[in-house]
Amino acid sequence: GAGADLELSGDTASAFVDRRARPVASGARYIGVAVFDRAVLDLLSPTRPLGLAEALIEPLVARGEVAVHRHGGYALDVGTPERYLQASGDLLESRGPAPPVPWPGAIRDTGTGRCYLGPGARAAPGTLGPGAILLAGARVHPGGWVSDAVVWPAEEVPSGAVAERTVWAGGGSLFPAGA
Repeated sequence: GAGADLELSGDTASAFVDRRARPVASGARYIGVAVFDRAVLDLLSPTRPLGLAEALIEPLVARGEVAVHRHGGYALDVGTPERYLQASGDLLESRGPAPPVPWPGAIRDTGTGRCYLGPGARAAPGTLGPGAILLAGARVHPGGWVSDAVVWPAEEVPSGAVAERTVWAGGGSLFPAGA
């Protein structure tokens, strides 16, 4: 998928490699976590919009100014709806680390898997399948269906709507099921 890897020289990044151009770069996967000295932000152009990688990370790597912190545990770049959904499901099913604080809502058994209802979330009977994650105040109306999907806070899945393998936000699915 799109993104970048870092070629390494010790604990310093020596090259920033676009995964689309060279998908199997050796080194470290860049997952989008960065800490900058305030002075680095002066490199940003006030008139030319660029992504963080193009505007800051690539030039700093070229100058040898990017140190790498290696993390051997679970890490996932959640910069796409698909990866966000994967990370949410991993947390629900305990495939990654435990959340640092207890879940604020309730984890329930659907009979075929687990689902999560955040504070104030409501679902009509028979509307939740395994992997359904309803965040605070979300609602699934009778005749709606949610499975392996995240419904964002205060969103409503109406009767007849299906949210499977998707993120439901802004009144609908962010990407097609199975995408």
